[in-house]
Amino acid sequence: MKKILILFVLLCTSLFSKEITNSTTEPMLCIANYPVQYAKQKVNNILQRVQTQESSYIEMVLEPKKSFNITKKGSVSCYNELQKISYSANDAIITINDRQMKHFLKEQERYDLLSYVDEDKLYIESKYGKLTACANDKKGEYCQLNNQLDILFNQEGRIQKLYIYGNAFNNRQKQALLAKDALNKININSEKIGLWLQKKNSVLTKKKPLITMDNVIIWKNPTPRVRSLSIIAKYGHKMIQRSYREKEQTSTLREDTIGAIEIEYVLDDESYKDHIKTRVLTPTRNSRNPTQKRFPYKAKTTWGRYLNPKDSIPKNSFKAFYINTNNPKKVIASETVKQASVNYVSSRFHKIKSEDFGAYWVGKFTYEKEMTMHFIISQGWSKTRIIVDGMVIYEGEHEGNVDFTFKKGTHKIEVEYINNWHTTDFLLSIKAKIKKYSIEDAKKFIRQYPKAKMMYAGAYESKNKDQSITLQLAKSKDPILLILGSARSINWIIKNPYNVKIAGIVYNANNRGGDVKGEFPEKTKVLAVKAHFSYYTLKSSCSCHGMTFHCENQAGLKTITNLEHLFGKKVFGWSAKYSAATLLVPSELITSARRSKLAEEEALLTKQRAMCNKKSHPDFERIFE
Repeated sequence: MKKILILFVLLCTSLFSKEITNSTTEPMLCIANYPVQYAKQKVNNILQRVQTQESSYIEMVLEPKKSFNITKKGSVSCYNELQKISYSANDAIITINDRQMKHFLKEQERYDLLSYVDEDKLYIESKYGKLTACANDKKGEYCQLNNQLDILFNQEGRIQKLYIYGNAFNNRQKQALLAKDALNKININSEKIGLWLQKKNSVLTKKKPLITMDNVIIWKNPTPRVRSLSIIAKYGHKMIQRSYREKEQTSTLREDTIGAIEIEYVLDDESYKDHIKTRVLTPTRNSRNPTQKRFPYKAKTTWGRYLNPKDSIPKNSFKAFYINTNNPKKVIASETVKQASVNYVSSRFHKIKSEDFGAYWVGKFTYEKEMTMHFIISQGWSKTRIIVDGMVIYEGEHEGNVDFTFKKGTHKIEVEYINNWHTTDFLLSIKAKIKKYSIEDAKKFIRQYPKAKMMYAGAYESKNKDQSITLQLAKSKDPILLILGSARSINWIIKNPYNVKIAGIVYNANNRGGDVKGEFPEKTKVLAVKAHFSYYTLKSSCSCHGMTFHCENQAGLKTITNLEHLFGKKVFGWSAKYSAATLLVPSELITSARRSKLAEEEALLTKQRAMCNKKSHPDFERIFE
């Protein structure tokens, strides 16, 4: 009888022996679930149900060109970011197709935790569709992305916190969650997150935790853009409770008691504004993203019908009509301008509250030959529509750009703008495409002028309605290299009363509008570089609150060092303000004495940070010393 049973087991093993081979260049994660198996057998001439296979679970890494042998009945899945191979009870090994792979990767990408940096609700809904449920929170809006991941959006709709909880861990014991490698134990539809995501997320737990206790592990500032990472055994997140009354759904928040991982991101305004200009949104079927519209399309009507019924349109400039969107048919003010732009706060422009401001610009522009022009829309929390000869070529929120080819002749351009924030910030640039250079190109160019003094001029934004900043060049016997940096689009205007020799000008373009014009020879080389730099102060304002030492800006010496590293040349002069109408260049010289002073300030900040950390996190053994 024993021999018969051994032969039966061997026969089963040979029948179910299969092989999965990793033919990709990256390692695969393989998960095998072998459930208990039974078969009817005769025991002492009596037909009985006998266990033929014990329950088992295998998790292993399959390196490239290696194979995984399936010797039992069950389910096996091997996957990486390039391929997914599955084996199931129907005794077949299947490599999923491209469409299925795309869906698989999208589900996995939800748990690429650093991908949420500098993102907002528009991004989430464009990628994953409408959120399951949302409820108001005192800090903003708390939403459910799926049944194991929640997002807290701040008042501006930006992602502030992420919560992973519940069956994302598929753990029967809460202790399984409370571990330093909990990020690698996240489950998606009963499959663990892939090795490539585990590798990305491991950056968050690379440092030593600040706090390790029985029910919580906390990392503070694990990366520059993550404020904290917390693994909590209980009271981990808030539940969205939905109720229905008269066919209307309402959502409220209540505390829950299940474990969770909580990630809080650092919200950097400059980085965010820079990011949303270049990101590519991928609308889903359920997305409410306005970029889904196919352009161009014919406008049913334009604002000109109501605001400019006499069709009074200037040539090669715009006529602007300013309105309050609460009473849109009434024109509050009108003027002729060279460029469609506006920049103000509160009610400082024609007494129109910023959040109620609307504008309509219309002009006729003549092109002597067929020409492709680049429309660059730089705006804050607002939306804009651009119409050329009755066809809508752009409609969207935030910032964007679009190319349009004009045929030879005169064309009508209309711009409709609705603001929705306490500041109004808009600039439309229409210009021929410019070549954008890399930082390495800029370095090579700068090295050609070893005797030229490098002057930096920068600002976060312009104070002027036309988004301009005038640079007044001080007297200099040596030639100068001008480096211009900004967060928002700026039209730089150079005034050169002393005829200072300008060896070259470098400014950051990054899909923004803005330009450089003024008193310098036409042959002067002007380089628009694809890089983000927008320093506007050498002062760092820091404070110690609770567990955090927070600085509004980085130390001044570090700013100077960053610029010098970026362009490979010493900074000779500095001119910068957060918001400026004019700047004297240079407003101060970066001498050795100034560098020493900046070094002292940086050393003081380091000392203050250490004192803050000591005060916030005293050692248990030495707290009374």
